[in-house]
Amino acid sequence: MIGVRSIACKAGETQILRVLDRVIADTKAQHVNALVLVGDACEEDKRPLRYAANELGLCHTPVFCLQEGNDKDATKAFQQIAQFSGGAYLPFDLSSIDKLRDLLAAITVFALGGKDALRELAGSNTEAKRLTEQLRLPAA
Repeated sequence: MIGVRSIACKAGETQILRVLDRVIADTKAQHVNALVLVGDACEEDKRPLRYAANELGLCHTPVFCLQEGNDKDATKAFQQIAQFSGGAYLPFDLSSIDKLRDLLAAITVFALGGKDALRELAGSNTEAKRLTEQLRLPAA
C-alpha cells in the first residue's frame, strides 16, 4: 500500500500520540513501511510518545521526524520518537525547500525500496546520505 490517506492541519495542542497510535493499529493490520512526522512543536507528555514509538520500532515501522524551527521540547521529543522507532530525526529549514524535497525523496526511496535502495541513492543525494548515517546502514 502506497500513498497518503489524508493530510490535515488543526490549530491547538499537538496530536502526535493520536497519529502514532493510529499507525500502530494500521501496521498491525497491514504493515506500514514508514511514518513521516513533520512538525514544529510537541506539547504532549513525552512518556506515552516514547512507548508508542518503541511499539512502532518493534513492528519495524520507523518514524522519520522532520522538524521545522528550533523548539527545544519538540527537538527532544522528535529525537526520542525517531530513536525508539528505529527512524531518524531530520531538522529542516523552510528557507531551503530543496533540502526538504531531498529529505522526502530519500524517505520515499527507503519506504519503497528499503535499505539497499536508500544506500544506492545516498551516492547522489546529500540528504539520503545523512539519512543512511542516522539509520546506521552498513556500507554495501
